[in-house]
Amino acid sequence: MEFTKSTHRKNWTFDENEIIQRRSMIQFSEDVPSGWDIEKEHQLRTFYEYKTIEICHASMRDPEKVSATAIIYLKRFYLVHSVTIHHPAVMMLTCIYLAGKVEECRIQADELARHFDAKLVKPEEILKSELILLTALKYSLDCYHPFKPFDGFIADMDRKGLDFFSGQKDDKVEELKQQARSLLTPAGSDLSFMFSPSQIALAVLRLFAPNTDSLNAYISQACRDSPSELPRLETSLRLIEQKLRRKDQRPSHERIAEMEKFFLRR
Repeated sequence: MEFTKSTHRKNWTFDENEIIQRRSMIQFSEDVPSGWDIEKEHQLRTFYEYKTIEICHASMRDPEKVSATAIIYLKRFYLVHSVTIHHPAVMMLTCIYLAGKVEECRIQADELARHFDAKLVKPEEILKSELILLTALKYSLDCYHPFKPFDGFIADMDRKGLDFFSGQKDDKVEELKQQARSLLTPAGSDLSFMFSPSQIALAVLRLFAPNTDSLNAYISQACRDSPSELPRLETSLRLIEQKLRRKDQRPSHERIAEMEKFFLRR
């Protein structure tokens, strides 16, 4: 199925103002500590987005796709619910558990729970939370990622004789690819809500392209039959590039440990 016809596009694509509005309407727990706000929610959510990558790489044979799907599920869930009501450690593991099934790379709940102290996460909590997660996701499990278009664009440019890597040595090419792929993860930004995977992939390629002339020529050639699309695409790519440069970094363990004292008191 194409992205444009998917439930990802239909149910989970928003503009930036709508994302802000939805998050502003989230209800915190009644016993939330004084001073808790949307920014603390954001930091805790971001920490567990990056934690998802760490756990998937430690547990999965196909960590890239499973972690990306799990992070998108986590983002969608916390567009509806507050971290003060549903602990992100439990929901993160539930997202990984579900993503593993969807991406045909299954992992057991008890294996996932071992990544945390038993006082914080139990396997049965992951299993019970799956229905809560599915309900919040509206059973829309489609997730489209920029990894495949990223590789596809590079291969297509190569077939068309466009020198994307501008004569770089093989080891440098691999280094550039790995640096670029690290930006394709949905952790630390809302790009997966706002843009198509192909647009994100193109923007990342532009950020890392040793030869931007070749890439820009490729983009112009792709829009040759719809020239009116080129200015709109250019606007989207510039906005994505700006957001990629300001992508949220993973908050420190110390900062998160201080926030999580709230959960330990409950």
